Amino acid sequence: AAAAPSPALCAAASSGMGASELFNLFKGEYVTEFGVGAFAGYAAGFVLKRAAQVVIFTVGCLFVGMQVMANHGYVTVHWDRIELAWKSQFDTNHDGKIDSDDMNMQYEQVVKVLESGVPGAGGFTAGFLLGLRS
Repeated sequence: AAAAPSPALCAAASSGMGASELFNLFKGEYVTEFGVGAFAGYAAGFVLKRAAQVVIFTVGCLFVGMQVMANHGYVTVHWDRIELAWKSQFDTNHDGKIDSDDMNMQYEQVVKVLESGVPGAGGFTAGFLLGLRS
């Protein structure tokens, strides 16, 4: 949904202000809003990427440790139970498999929560994607 023009912009347009003055008002207000959203998005994307790397590293270490202990007979790993718990947690569309549709739904939920109330949501999304890629 498109955002309604600000009251300042409407007042300026009805006051007979020239095109250059309108452009400067528009540029200052919306560029700042976009910049704040983009910076917040970049920071959130950067932090989430680093946090995901730590989680992946930790899960990988746990997996290797469990496999070594299971191979030496110290523990028995019930992979069927782990798979069931994993599917119930990450199968967001409940189709019985974890695929790109589930990941897209989870991504949209994360972005929706993070950009809630942030000025310049379009800037937030662009900055978030840049932060994830950095």
